[in-house]
Amino acid sequence: MALEGNVRDFGLSEILQLIALQKKTGMLSITGEQTMVIYFREGQIISTRDRRKLAADPFQDYILRYGFISAGEMDRIRQIQAE
Repeated sequence: MALEGNVRDFGLSEILQLIALQKKTGMLSITGEQTMVIYFREGQIISTRDRRKLAADPFQDYILRYGFISAGEMDRIRQIQAE
């Protein structure tokens, strides 16, 4: 399934919910000031780093900056990643 359009028309949270509920596997590329890539396996986010480029992973900063998660939640995510 290919989905293309403006995230303002859909809402990023709606797109992520659709992917999760339908247990999709694939890649979501979001282009704006920079391009963000999110990889999914059976609806679960498995990576946000586009290994085709040697760029930093912008996803954590993005979801924190735009209020999708709190600073405390991000700290917990980073703790889990470290473990």
